[in-house]
Amino acid sequence: MTRRNEASRQAILTAAFDLVGEIGYSKLSVEGIASRAGVGKQTIYRWWPSKGAVLLDALLMTMGGPVRELKRRRLRAAQEAGQLDPDLDLDAAVDLLWGPLLSRWLQRTGPLDHGFAARTITMALPGMSRKM
Repeated sequence: MTRRNEASRQAILTAAFDLVGEIGYSKLSVEGIASRAGVGKQTIYRWWPSKGAVLLDALLMTMGGPVRELKRRRLRAAQEAGQLDPDLDLDAAVDLLWGPLLSRWLQRTGPLDHGFAARTITMALPGMSRKM
């Protein structure tokens, strides 16, 4: 397999993630991803077999590494401020808060807007709050 250029890889994954949010999966194409990323479509096909494979990698990128740690760090700060239960499992809390948002985004079952995010958080927070 051809060695990947990390800058191109990041550009492709970001382009796929952004485009699917803008136009939806059915309209997403390898050509569109390539154009947005500033690479040739042959570069994408050299590394991924389909638009679905690119998008899966893009989603995995948002769930692992530094993004997940930033979410955990924010929740940890809330724990330290006494706003969340000190025994709260931060990994489970990240999944609980972000899972519904990712699900709605992927399945397009309704609007992914501030109202939905606020309702999700409002429903989840009582289970995470500090026990008095």
